[in-house]
Amino acid sequence: MMATFQEKLTRSLETVDNLPTLPSVVLELESVLRNEQSSADDVAEVIGTDMSLASNILRIVNSVAFMGRAGEITDIRNAVARLGLKEIRNLVYSLAISKSLKNFGKDLDHENFWQHSFVAAVATGTVCGFCKSSVEIQKGEAYLAGLLHDIGILFMDQYFHDEFVMTRDLSVSSCVPLEQVEMEKLGLDHGQVGGALLGTWNIPESIVDAVRWHHQPGNAPEEHLNLIRIVHITEFVCTCLGIGDAGDGQTRGFDDASWEALGLNTDDIPKIIQSVRDQVEGCDAMLVGLRN
Repeated sequence: MMATFQEKLTRSLETVDNLPTLPSVVLELESVLRNEQSSADDVAEVIGTDMSLASNILRIVNSVAFMGRAGEITDIRNAVARLGLKEIRNLVYSLAISKSLKNFGKDLDHENFWQHSFVAAVATGTVCGFCKSSVEIQKGEAYLAGLLHDIGILFMDQYFHDEFVMTRDLSVSSCVPLEQVEMEKLGLDHGQVGGALLGTWNIPESIVDAVRWHHQPGNAPEEHLNLIRIVHITEFVCTCLGIGDAGDGQTRGFDDASWEALGLNTDDIPKIIQSVRDQVEGCDAMLVGLRN
């Protein structure tokens, strides 16, 4: 009997030796940030262990998108002090993870993929800001979930290339969103594939679930549901802006129940989109490192 795609995925996760992992600098930084006694010097020391990462952070901080904050920054300690721990953390996430997966995947436009991912990460914070006050979300987790939400596409392109090309091409020719074609042909979508991969990483289960269910919030378990909804709505915002489309050229709507549960108003859509659009330049500055 021919193995199902689910069975092939499970076997791949158990047997492949070179599966991607979370970069060590991210794990080290998280450890430092969890320590309430840590200082900006401690954070700078962790970043300084990766000279390429430190160089890229300084380049971005001194780019046109950030220079409105006055004065050239020449060392990581000053960058941490100027931007704050949250923004530095997000930069480290984005740069370290995208660099570690730079050559991962065989057929994707990596620059388009990471632009979409960077903007989605930033957009989670914007969407959170428009949610009703009773919706409690850890914005650091939301950022990482937004950054990683489509990692299943990279994984499929690398390890299940034939299935990836088949579903992508059928999606384009039939004008049906990629995740819908994946469910019909494979029984899983790329969110579920990404969730399976991230389940092997040392990251919170909430992020794994947000990636796994971001196209299917209506089928998601109750736990972590608000974070799942945030990532789902963020995907919609990004496609409205024309920033990334999962490689299929299709636009996407949003789940009405998710919109209502988060306390969002349809009148907020133009405001959310404009707020995210205003941050695109800063996201584009991060793409330069991928070209080197």
